[in-house]
Amino acid sequence: MQVAYIEHRGSFSSIPWEEDIGKLYGYAKAHKLRPAMRPMGIYPDDPKKVPEERLRSEVALPVRGPATPEGEIRVKALPETDMATVKFRGPTSDISRVYTEVHAWIQANGYVPAGAPMELYTKKPKVVGGRTELTAKIEIPVRRR
Repeated sequence: MQVAYIEHRGSFSSIPWEEDIGKLYGYAKAHKLRPAMRPMGIYPDDPKKVPEERLRSEVALPVRGPATPEGEIRVKALPETDMATVKFRGPTSDISRVYTEVHAWIQANGYVPAGAPMELYTKKPKVVGGRTELTAKIEIPVRRR
């Protein structure tokens, strides 16, 4: 899968999602690229191991067509791989628990993580009672131990 993306460093909560998604859709339209799926976040760093100010993340849009980097927008191909996948719907404060559960499943079923976790956003996040609610599919690349 090919993605156009914008990189960030720092707290995951400080990512300017709305702005970046707008830029990515604008880039796709200007270059006559077709969005292939919903927007996604790619998280190469584990927030339990990397200081918040050094966390890397990418806001990405899968696209079809000949894409080339432009300004802050980069392009890369994500390799085909097996994934441990779970659907998530709830407040962002619960997502850490879900990642812990998925990693436990990975370990218990003879796999090891083999790449950066991704979150595919199936609905636009919304604020409910002062909390951000997500509807997403969490995917973690895996390989057999």
